[in-house]
Amino acid sequence: MVLEKYKQKRNFAKTPEPAGDLTFAAERARKGASTSSLFFCVQKHLASHLHYDFRLEYNGVLLSWAVPKGPSLDPSQKRLAMMVEDHPMEYRTFEGIIRYFVFVSGLFFLLIIGSVFLHRWKRPNAPRPVRIPFYPLPPLLYLAVEVTLLVQLLRENAGPSLMGLGVVLASIPVYLIWERIRPQT
Repeated sequence: MVLEKYKQKRNFAKTPEPAGDLTFAAERARKGASTSSLFFCVQKHLASHLHYDFRLEYNGVLLSWAVPKGPSLDPSQKRLAMMVEDHPMEYRTFEGIIRYFVFVSGLFFLLIIGSVFLHRWKRPNAPRPVRIPFYPLPPLLYLAVEVTLLVQLLRENAGPSLMGLGVVLASIPVYLIWERIRPQT
């Protein structure tokens, strides 16, 4: 079945990755795209580690290879490319969505841990159902690592990262308005 391995490896309730339109893939494969309209791309991908993906359209899907060290501009250099599961055609434009999502989710976790840390600092005598060994070192280390990752994302992927930051900042006035009009309990 088309994209069977791809779908087995993903939980689409937890990831923004496209599930793939099987009707579109079958129709494109049946029509047999001319060689001038076939698609290929090389995408930079930060998953468990930074690597590149080479994708080549064939029969309505993107055949995919992971290239750990990335492509080389020198044709005499050989690079390892490992074939992975086929990907849906929607991956042609998916890269920016991943970058946007990674920055916003990192910012979300930074704000959550930061707010817990701030709460503990402002209310030192509040009940603590959970004790963290070596407190405050673990949350401080986490915050430092998260800030470093967010700065790196901003440097390498400024467009999607700034767009994500803009969405988060734009939500602040909405939150403040909601707090003002919300009935007090």
